[in-house]
Amino acid sequence: MRIRPTTQADLPFLDALFDGCRVYMAAEGNPTQWDETYPTAKVVAQDITAGTGYVCVNEHDEVIGSFALASYEEQYDKIYDGHWHYDEPYVVVHRMGTLPRQGAGRFIFTELMAKHPYIRVDTHDSNATMRRLLTSLGFAYCGKVTYEGWGERVCYDWHQ
Repeated sequence: MRIRPTTQADLPFLDALFDGCRVYMAAEGNPTQWDETYPTAKVVAQDITAGTGYVCVNEHDEVIGSFALASYEEQYDKIYDGHWHYDEPYVVVHRMGTLPRQGAGRFIFTELMAKHPYIRVDTHDSNATMRRLLTSLGFAYCGKVTYEGWGERVCYDWHQ
């Protein structure tokens, strides 16, 4: 596996990837984190323009995961019921979606942890799969943030 910047050629596959993630999340007890309007290939097209969109591909260069990587999240300035463990520059992972049982989620985070000394992530409280993955990789629970129109998210961070 490897990670590379998302290209326009990847966009047709991403709506199917996100649709599959929505079905998986609903089956796992997380039916409301993503809806049919978010995320979509249209959102990822904006990530391409911003230089924040990435995909994980397998050995056949087939997309098995997608995520956005940014250097700041405004909502993180308003954390409550806890605090960030470090006050320093970070990268934030958003909109991670992967094909099930490929190991892409673990691979993506492992690669990011090797390249970035401080990572912050938020997810829906009901996203047990992501929360288990983060905890297994050494991410620590920090508190909560709220996204207008999307609700509350639980936050984690990891530091080298």
